[in-house]
Amino acid sequence: MTILHFQLIPRRNRAKGLVPRIQRCSKQFREAVATGDANKQSAVSKDAWDAMTKLFEILRGEQDDGHLASSWMNVNTALITELNSVADQQKMLALRKIDRAQSQPLSLRHTLNKIAHYKTATFRLDRRNAHYLLLGGVYKNKHWVAEILVSKLCKNAAMAIQAIST
Repeated sequence: MTILHFQLIPRRNRAKGLVPRIQRCSKQFREAVATGDANKQSAVSKDAWDAMTKLFEILRGEQDDGHLASSWMNVNTALITELNSVADQQKMLALRKIDRAQSQPLSLRHTLNKIAHYKTATFRLDRRNAHYLLLGGVYKNKHWVAEILVSKLCKNAAMAIQAIST
C-alpha cells in the first residue's frame, strides 16, 4: 500500500513558469492575428487568461501573507481611465486605446486585480507589434478601461516573483 503525501512547494516556485507562459501566449497570439487564425487566437487567449489569473492569486496571496514586500506590487504596470458612462467605456474599447490625458498609473497589484475582474476585453498590436490588453469593467458605479502592455506586465511580475521570500 502506497501512502501519498502533500509535497511542499517553495513559495517562489508556485509561480515559476507563469510569466514565460504568458510571454509565449502573447507571441503565439500575435502570430495568430497575423495569419488570421481565430481558433488559435481563442485557444491561446484562454491559456494566457488562465496563467494571468493564477499569477494574480499567487502574488496577491504572497503579499497578503507578508512574503512579498508591497513595494514590488506597487510598481506602475498599466494605465487606467475612469469614465462617467458605459457609452464612453464602449467607445474607448472600440478605439482600442485609452485617452492617456485622462489616465492614471495602475500598480501591479491593481493591474492583476483588473485582469481577474474585467467584464469586457479587447487587444491592440502597435506598429512595433507590441501587445496591449484593454479591459473594461465597473467598480463602485464607475466605468473603467485599463490598458496593459503585456511585456511590462511580464517584466514587473517576474521581478515580484523573484522577490518572494522563501
